[in-house]
Amino acid sequence: MAYKLEEARRLVIRAGLELLQSGLIARTWGNISARISDTQFVITPSGRAYEDLTPDQIVITNITDGSYEGAVKPSSEKWIHADAYRLRPDVNFVIHTHQNYASALSILGEQTMEVPKTQELSALLGPEVPTAAYGPNGSQELSQNVIHAITRCPSSSALLMANHGAECMGTSYENAFAVAHALEKLSKARYRSMIRMSLAYGLILPTDAQIDEEDTRGSDLSGYCEFLPDGYGEAFAVLSSAPFTVAASKIAVPVLYPYIDDQAQIAGTDLPILSQDANAAEISEALKTRNAVLLRGKGAVCTGASREDAFAAVMVLEKGCRAAMLARVRGDVAPLSAAHAEADRTAYVTSYSKLKDEK
Repeated sequence: MAYKLEEARRLVIRAGLELLQSGLIARTWGNISARISDTQFVITPSGRAYEDLTPDQIVITNITDGSYEGAVKPSSEKWIHADAYRLRPDVNFVIHTHQNYASALSILGEQTMEVPKTQELSALLGPEVPTAAYGPNGSQELSQNVIHAITRCPSSSALLMANHGAECMGTSYENAFAVAHALEKLSKARYRSMIRMSLAYGLILPTDAQIDEEDTRGSDLSGYCEFLPDGYGEAFAVLSSAPFTVAASKIAVPVLYPYIDDQAQIAGTDLPILSQDANAAEISEALKTRNAVLLRGKGAVCTGASREDAFAAVMVLEKGCRAAMLARVRGDVAPLSAAHAEADRTAYVTSYSKLKDEK
């Protein structure tokens, strides 16, 4: 049953705050919507912090053509929400997340992920979770891929979007959250099982205890960070010793390429792995065209124009390194294409980050 407009807007704002607290998203990553009729839904706006949203900023959007009311622009991902409402009349609330473990598994590009036949998981997720093929953020290509995934698995309540994140579809606000948590529980168990199959990388991967500790922190990784003095290009620079970042810094390659698109956007398209003894001048030179560089066996230096931006680079890099370690264990997973990574980075630097700064 569709929500009334005022209730829908209130629940979308509430959902944004709950997602931040749960660690399923950080900052403005992801988006949230609620159905208000057979032809319309409301959705979070583009580039605005969830903590600051007001009801009038939650945008009324048309399911059929994506048109919207008012001067505030809806999320660029409006199409994947419209697709869910159009194809699934039972869906009344949609959450698009960049949650850690589901995002990591999305790089595998599997047609479907089987859901164990336990009452808890299968009742919420359905028999399987499909993966929509990669498409650039907000593009019609991504929308068509999501449509194909929903159509292929019509009884599934969640889907992965390759190299990007997840979409969780609920009959209600409460149900959509339950789906998101169930998806992360399933993804976390599968991820851990898969990385523990590797003997080659077993010595550099974080221990189960280290992963448990990190997972309790949610999206707050500040405990792994040490602020560095001035001299690294941006206003703020931190040294991150987050577990998967440290693990990825030990890989025997000179450059870490992104497997998830928000790493390309916020950290950079090609992250050099420098010597752990690299000096400030060497690090600063490498940071001229990116917001993170790795230090061999030590972690990474991440930068930003604000403390928030620096911590954002820490978070997306750690998530990207979690995906990268899975790719190394599997051995048959390619990173984002250079063209897609560069397009993501350019769009973020020239458009999205400016929009965020204006708010």
